[in-house]
Amino acid sequence: ARACKQLDDVQVKEGGKYLKAIHKQTGAMNQMKNEALALGGNYVQIKEDYSKTIDGRYDPASVVSVVIDGIVYRCPKTLIPTERKKSPLLH
Repeated sequence: ARACKQLDDVQVKEGGKYLKAIHKQTGAMNQMKNEALALGGNYVQIKEDYSKTIDGRYDPASVVSVVIDGIVYRCPKTLIPTERKKSPLLH
């Protein structure tokens, strides 16, 4: 069986004064998918997913931006997991 080929490390950031935290998270995930596709990848391993907040508060209203670090791979379709719920991966 062929193995996955690592293409690149990618970091994306989504922010916006008037965006809700959930929209920042969704926007960052969409950016990550777009970066992976642009590199020719079809699989992303999320290394870190974090929110930058105002003064270290943890409520959703204080989220300034969402940052996601990941590794982009090109994998044969037979190696890509089909269950997203159990995996921190995009495909």
